[in-house]
Amino acid sequence: MPARTLDVARLYKAHAPFVVSSLARLGVRDRDLEDLLQEVFVVVYRKIDTYSGEGSLRSWLFSICRRVVANYRRHVLRKHELATADSEFPELASERTSPEEAAEARERRARLELVLSRISDPKRVVFVMFEIEGKTPAEIAAILEIPIGTVHSRVHAARQDFERIAEKLALVPNRKAP
Repeated sequence: MPARTLDVARLYKAHAPFVVSSLARLGVRDRDLEDLLQEVFVVVYRKIDTYSGEGSLRSWLFSICRRVVANYRRHVLRKHELATADSEFPELASERTSPEEAAEARERRARLELVLSRISDPKRVVFVMFEIEGKTPAEIAAILEIPIGTVHSRVHAARQDFERIAEKLALVPNRKAP
């Protein structure tokens, strides 16, 4: 087996969870994550010889994820699909979850994904990493290779966007109304 293949296999084992979470942060539907994960590593296989070693490997992988997701979005738009619709494969409920609770959970998730899908990529990625994944600003700055001040400003701006979009979509009450 060529060394190139072994390197990609090793990269896959070490970085697949990071790639999956990056794809999700960038707005990929759950049902498409596995396909896009494979697509990212096909690109890695083709481009492994171009990786110069400058910057972190995670940043290089993240940049590949961004390009793969951009192509994915163009494909989704061409097919007139909503990027957040997951209704074809309803989540399985646990034994303790009633059908009503499972439906409510799916609805909450769909509302969250709808709002997140309307926030720009740079802000959404930082927002999800901070608010949902619980990463620290320092961790986010290191992963994305951006200044920590940029992380703080994007989180702040994303929070404002989130509230504005949720209000506009009537998902939360308008705080300015009497």
